[in-house]
Amino acid sequence: MTEKEVICYQKIHCKLNWKYKSFLKDDFEIISVSDIENEINYCYGSTQYIMRFIEMLKDRVIRFLPDLNEVKIMIGIFDKDNILHRLLVGAYYVICNILRQDVKKTNFYKTIFTVIEYKGDVVFMGNISFDGIQ
Repeated sequence: MTEKEVICYQKIHCKLNWKYKSFLKDDFEIISVSDIENEINYCYGSTQYIMRFIEMLKDRVIRFLPDLNEVKIMIGIFDKDNILHRLLVGAYYVICNILRQDVKKTNFYKTIFTVIEYKGDVVFMGNISFDGIQ
């Protein structure tokens, strides 16, 4: 990818509440999705795309966590056995329905999943997708 290539991406933020029925399969129920913010943004090249994701994490999450020693950031590729990853995929489908958007067949194995825990509680789940980016 050349550094001058324009990338158009959708940035969605929301609050998500859920509860587990059990830890097997996709056995959770999404209780509520609220405060949905949907933006279309542009950047030049994959480096700027990654930097904008990191800046979003700093601005929306990390700066509100007073004790940085208690912050745990987990980054990884899609793991179909990870319940948080499956929850994030399930939330994607719910949000697409709320926004009345077509569900895109995203290759989740070209996505980096990020989970931030603070004092043992999940405070952020998100992803950055490289599907369609050369």
